[in-house]
Amino acid sequence: MVLHHGLGRDREGEHGGGDDVPHGTRRLPELAAPATQAGYLHFMRRCLPILAAALVAACSTHFSSLQDDQSSRTTIFAIDDDLAFRLAFEAVSETLPGRKIDQVEGAVRGYHTTFRFALDTYSQQVLVFPVLGRTSSGDEVRGCYYEVSGSGSSFVQGRAKNVELFECLIGKARLVGNPVIVDEITATTYQPRNLGASTQSGGLAKRLTQLKQLLDQGLITQQDYDTKKAELLRDM
Repeated sequence: MVLHHGLGRDREGEHGGGDDVPHGTRRLPELAAPATQAGYLHFMRRCLPILAAALVAACSTHFSSLQDDQSSRTTIFAIDDDLAFRLAFEAVSETLPGRKIDQVEGAVRGYHTTFRFALDTYSQQVLVFPVLGRTSSGDEVRGCYYEVSGSGSSFVQGRAKNVELFECLIGKARLVGNPVIVDEITATTYQPRNLGASTQSGGLAKRLTQLKQLLDQGLITQQDYDTKKAELLRDM
């Protein structure tokens, strides 16, 4: 009697009856049927928009001053529209000097520019939301809050600039505007104002920034800087 060691004879059904398959081996799986391949392509077509949306979200930023980091309460700045827009323009011009700044018009207004690094770009936008807040004591406070956002292919340098822009703007608003904690807010309309006037005020910040750059580069003396700065502030 001969004893068979190892796996022994293949069972009927593993390799199919009559196939000449060596003992102890398995048949390789057959290629996917055309129906399965079509299903895979259909699945990929459905997933691609989701993947694209996730990629765009990963390359975008959004910050709001409405949620105060220090108190985790809803906070608005009790400042008028003219000052709110002037601060927004100054923050953009100081964070991104030399960039063309466009006005954002519509139901919500603000400013927009583009940051460029090599071949990559990153949009930079500041929106000013006018609101009417109500405090815990029932007092009504008119003011605003800011939203800073950006997106683009320069997701490292561009995002860093977006963060810098938000921090610069909130720093300015906290210095001149009274942050007020409110229990609820209601969107309101802008008070009659001249957006161009804010742009002119923002132009002052731009000229002061350029003047400081000349001083830092050694192109003018400290005395020249102080004199010209005093003139600009006097004409404000």
